Amino acid sequence: MSRQVKRRVVLGVVVALGVAVAAWTWTIGRASIDLLRQARAAQDVLAAGPLNADLDEITLVVDAVRRDVVVLDRYAGWLARVAALYRWMPGVGPWLAQAPTLLDLVEVLTDLGQRTWHDVEPTVSAYQQGASMQRLLPEALAAVASDTVTKQALAVRATALYAELDVDKLPGAARGPLTLLGQVLPWAADGLAVAAVAPALLGVEEPQTYLVLALNEDELRPGGGFITGVGQVQVVGGQIASMVFQDSYAADDFTQPYPDPPAPMRQFLGVDLWVFRDSNWSPDFPTAARQALELYRPDVPTPGEIAGVVALDQRAVRLVLEGLGSVQIEGADEPVTADTVLGYMHDAWAPDDGSLGGAWWAQRKSFMSDLAAAVVRRVESGQVDMRGLGRAMAAALEGRHIQVFVREPTVAAFLGDVGWDGGLTVPEGDFLALVEANLGYNKASTMIARRIEYEVDLREQPARASTLLTYTHLSSRDIECVPESRYDVVY
Repeated sequence: MSRQVKRRVVLGVVVALGVAVAAWTWTIGRASIDLLRQARAAQDVLAAGPLNADLDEITLVVDAVRRDVVVLDRYAGWLARVAALYRWMPGVGPWLAQAPTLLDLVEVLTDLGQRTWHDVEPTVSAYQQGASMQRLLPEALAAVASDTVTKQALAVRATALYAELDVDKLPGAARGPLTLLGQVLPWAADGLAVAAVAPALLGVEEPQTYLVLALNEDELRPGGGFITGVGQVQVVGGQIASMVFQDSYAADDFTQPYPDPPAPMRQFLGVDLWVFRDSNWSPDFPTAARQALELYRPDVPTPGEIAGVVALDQRAVRLVLEGLGSVQIEGADEPVTADTVLGYMHDAWAPDDGSLGGAWWAQRKSFMSDLAAAVVRRVESGQVDMRGLGRAMAAALEGRHIQVFVREPTVAAFLGDVGWDGGLTVPEGDFLALVEANLGYNKASTMIARRIEYEVDLREQPARASTLLTYTHLSSRDIECVPESRYDVVY
């Protein structure tokens, strides 16, 4: 080969390499710039709220982000691997070492996000066009659960990749979003499994019946409070088909046998039978819920097997109304809010004329049905801040003001994992659980101040722990506590 030919070959190779490098640079540069632009567009969408945004715009952003991430992973993924070799560099080394894992995590999450959005977009569109959330909920859950195997595999992969990260060593701007991601990811795979079975629980396949226990936290019991009322709610096609609340005494049928009560109830309450209203003796709510189902014997037929039990106390009602805003209750002079609901409940319970006769006894807790119906009407109206309501519900669940038990094993396991079932979890190692029962036929719990002092002496082997519980009754009234069920005007 002549020298001139060699020069041409070398020149051709150099030009080809130059063109390839230029094409590579242009490709990843365009993808990077577009990814930044889509990130800003995504911020605008989130600021407007995804339920109010242009759905076509969301789809464009989701698809563009996914496309750009795939391009960067394909053409520049090797750079992340090379960057990891410079983990020894001061300052930037710790996050360069995690670059491959971060890129893989972003690739998996955008894949999962794109699949999920395309599945749920028709449901979101129907909601924007005026369909109620209650009607659409089964459809939305079914959409999320479509292609469950693939989505669960992606969620499991993302969880594993996140576990490889050391978030504290990443740049400050990335720590907040990644910390939030770490809180959400453990729910992802389980949430997809729950979404797959949730339509059945919402009565899509056949009607489902649930018990709702109204707990009075002013008369504490280990399961959350004395069961003052009970609701029987039937769900059909994701919507409430019927809802009946009644006094917890109405759940008794003494033509049937009842078991002996726990020994403290017999000693302090003087009762010989363990009945429904006293069923929540266990601090483990799944156990208490099963006991409630065993002792629930209403004088009206129950349609099929009861699928689950939901318990809520006064604090839960206040939290829900904080999320909803005011509700208009039939018969109430003014809308009821979180600040006025306890007063409404007290006034609705109290007799108008001071008489505690049979007519009053029969209707003394009818306000529960009126309040529940008003809440349902408000939710069904669509005039609700769903994010605010969601935050309120989460606070109630995390504070055990709402406790949920279902028979379905997948959902039951999920509720236990996220701490929403009111279960008494026994961790490894030492723990302290304070369980309290008011067995005085009164509402004195609200008058009790409690103090817990917990000390650990590490000078001993093994370490020795001691606990001091101090109870102070704040009432200045001197009234004898008589162990009997009765009502008076100062009850």
